[in-house]
Amino acid sequence: MKSLFITLLLLITISPTLLKGQDYIYKTNGDKIRCLIFDQDSLNVYYTITKGDDKIDTYLSRTEILSISLGNKKIPEFVDTLISLKNNTKIPCHIEKEDAVGVYAWISKNNQVVKKYFDKADVKIKSSADFKPQNSDIASLGLGLGRIYGGYGLNLLYYPQKNIGLFAGAGYAIIKPGYNLGMKLRLISKGAISRTDPFIEAMYGYNIGFKIKNLSSKDKLFYGFTLGIGFDYRRNYNNSLGYWSFAVNFPFISKEAYHYKENLEDNYDVSFDRGISLVGFSIGYRLLIK
Repeated sequence: MKSLFITLLLLITISPTLLKGQDYIYKTNGDKIRCLIFDQDSLNVYYTITKGDDKIDTYLSRTEILSISLGNKKIPEFVDTLISLKNNTKIPCHIEKEDAVGVYAWISKNNQVVKKYFDKADVKIKSSADFKPQNSDIASLGLGLGRIYGGYGLNLLYYPQKNIGLFAGAGYAIIKPGYNLGMKLRLISKGAISRTDPFIEAMYGYNIGFKIKNLSSKDKLFYGFTLGIGFDYRRNYNNSLGYWSFAVNFPFISKEAYHYKENLEDNYDVSFDRGISLVGFSIGYRLLIK
């Protein structure tokens, strides 16, 4: 047991070190650099390399780079342009240069940032004004199932700040209308464009209900706080319609709800197939408003 504990402690200690430095820069001359990229701009890539016990910060001009493999799965912050091709494909990128016949741009592909050439004959439009990553959406309306939707219902979400959202949900909760009001913390970093964005949510409202067969007069909803963790999922970066949202919820059931259940069992001969669940789920689709 002691050896297992020591092994786990070593893994916890060493794992962050192993996870760092998993970025790779592939140069135009064929060389590969294993490093930790800490910043990028339109001209250079800034990174840290390890030589012996020393860590050295340096940089490389983009003119010397063929592609970049990013361990953190983020498109660089300098992505600022949306190229629309004539086949209606839209590609977030950063344009390095263009000439009379083509456009040279940096794009994300298979967890790599690569340099790609676009023939101008295939490009319909280039626009920075139209480029808005989905995970910077400001407002959305969700349709789904779960406490955040008040049961089966709707949820209106507004982000006054990029990572902090406020929401209100209302729907039908087993026996009558239910609601929930809360806050959502979206865990995305500056400039990141991702198909999957994790989040934490906290809410107050309906969190448990009792529906009694053949005794509807005793049907009742109870209200309290609920915490949740989940993720938003987008099939692609350019879908302007919306995205899916999934979460696991942990309701704080009140003593009153437990006492009510015991009263039903003791005085009304009501039996329950299972106890009160302390875990719930929500699923919904969010339509972008803004």
